[in-house]
Amino acid sequence: MLDILTGLNKSGHTIVLITHDPNVARVAERIVEMADGRLMDRVAA
Repeated sequence: MLDILTGLNKSGHTIVLITHDPNVARVAERIVEMADGRLMDRVAA
């Protein structure tokens, strides 16, 4: 499934994926985290 989403993103589609799994989040170009009800923005490495 992640391969399909990655392919769609590379072809110009915006993908919003919500997960608690850090292994899934690692494939993202940008990660926005929430902590204590506040949005915390960081760029994926």
